[in-house]
Amino acid sequence: MYNPVSEKLLQPLEIFRMKKDRFKIGLKLRHPPLAPDEISSVFGLRPTLSWKAGDRVGELVHKSTVWNGLLADGAGSEEYDGALNKAISHLEDRQEWLKNSFGDDGELEVVFAFYTDQDEDLLCRPRFYPELLLRLSKLDAGMEVQVWKDEGEHGVFE
Repeated sequence: MYNPVSEKLLQPLEIFRMKKDRFKIGLKLRHPPLAPDEISSVFGLRPTLSWKAGDRVGELVHKSTVWNGLLADGAGSEEYDGALNKAISHLEDRQEWLKNSFGDDGELEVVFAFYTDQDEDLLCRPRFYPELLLRLSKLDAGMEVQVWKDEGEHGVFE
């Protein structure tokens, strides 16, 4: 019988060609009525970017709350394996809140950002195994993958 729970299944192969390649795993939430302070409290994290539904920026009035935060970061595949499991477990521990408070009105994305200084044509080839995809699916979470030439700070976390 197939058992999807395996450390190997959490590893995206060939992402890190060198030990110094960096990664960040983050969270992007969009929800009409929730307040950023409530989201921060539930996740125990400070947002890297947030605004509340109804906030004004000039003439623009935000229709939804947006909350972006960093779940984990590090360098190299050895750190990535542990960080990935810790980040997804952090979300799974709040699955009931996500289901009850977040519901169908919100949108949840887990962001995987990879930073490399490689000059090759193929910078990385992320592979996400069934265990990770299954865990994200149970959270009703989307997935975004970013690969950056490491020339400074980029992405949703800065």
